[in-house]
Parts: sequence; C-alpha cells; structure tokens
Amino acid sequence: VHLVPGEPQVVVGKDNQHQRKSFTFDSTYGPESTQREIFEGLVAPLMNQFFEGFNATILAYGQTFSGKTFTMGSSNDHKAPDDIRGIIPRVVLDIFEHIKRDADIEYQIRASFVEIYQEQIRDLLMPGNDQRDIAIRENKLGVITISGIHEESVSTPAALMRCLERGGVERTTGDTHIHSYSSRSHAIFTITLEQISRKGLRNISSTETNTEPLILRRSKLQLVDLAGIVIFCLTC
Repeated sequence: VHLVPGEPQVVVGKDNQHQRKSFTFDSTYGPESTQREIFEGLVAPLMNQFFEGFNATILAYGQTFSGKTFTMGSSNDHKAPDDIRGIIPRVVLDIFEHIKRDADIEYQIRASFVEIYQEQIRDLLMPGNDQRDIAIRENKLGVITISGIHEESVSTPAALMRCLERGGVERTTGDTHIHSYSSRSHAIFTITLEQISRKGLRNISSTETNTEPLILRRSKLQLVDLAGIVIFCLTC
C-alpha cells in the first residue's frame, strides 16, 4: 500500500499492473487531528447546505475500536469538553448558533434516534414502541422514511443533547473478540429542520396579507454510527 505523491490517491497491491488497484479520496486526517479540525473540514460545509434545505448524511464506518463513536460523539453528554466533543454535539451547537443569527425565520426542530440490530429497527427514544409498528417506507417522491417512530420536538441545545444521551443508553451492545464492549448495532440520529417564515405573504391581487405560516424549507440531517467491522482471520 502506498500513496501517490502529490495526489489524493492510494495504490493497493503488488507491482504487477494487473494486481494493483487505485483508490481516490477527498482528504485524510491523522491521529494528531483534533475533533474541531474534522468538524470544520468535513461537517461545516454540510451544515450550510442543511440550512439551505438540502438533506445530508454523515456516517462513520470502520473496524471495531477504530474510534467511530469517539469521532461521531455518539456517547458524549452536553458537558463534554471541547477537545473530546465529537461531530454530533458540535452539530447541535452549530444549529442553534445559526438560529440565533436569523430572527426573520422561525425554526422547528425534531429529533429521532433508531437502532438497527440483527435486521430489526428499535426506537431508542421510545423503547416501549412495538417493533411491528415500525417500518421502512417509500413515498410517491421516492423518499425513504421510517414510519412508526417517535420524533421529539426540541427548542434548546440541551434538549437535543438529551435525546442523544437517552438513545445512547438504550443501544444494544455485545461482545466481540476484539472489543468486549463494542457496539454491534447501527445507530441513526436524525435531526429534522423546518424553516417557517415569520412574515405574512402579501397577495399580489389584493392588499390583504396572508398571515398563515409558510414552510420555506424542510431538511434532514442523518448522523450514523455504524456497527464495528470484525475481520475474522481463518489462519490465525
């Protein structure tokens, strides 16, 4: 395995041209990279698009015990210090900082947290929900949704972080030969953002103003902490 000098590309395989494969990547972060650097380099641009009405997904994928949950911040609480604060807590703070800067728009925020474990979906915010009522569906526009799960309305960073903390406690964990407390489930924390105009719309054919609220944008941000990959060595 070697990097191509001056290029975002890695080559895997022997010198024989037919046995080599090249892979291109956007960027890399080493062990010296900070949580803040990763957020500002990878996540902050997506946050701008999220507020412009685009859906976005951030997921952590990799081998067990490689630092996925640490980087995502899935196990952080609202008091986590800045140097260990992961992506999700930073997303939460960024959302409410953005809201403070725009007084003309009313924001409504909802959170859901589900776990996929052994092909079963569990509602981590409402663990008593009957799993038979939870289903993955596709609407007329081709949008995939999970029906039957609880969405909690929140209005403060602390309330949104409490959703993360509550769901984290409910997550299923299991033993592996690499990491005895490694999570064996996928966790999907979804933040739905609705932007509503505070100002009424004026009807161009009359002098009356429509005071009904107008939903300007609706977008979803999905933060995914995937189950750890366990690589079995048959010759070990």
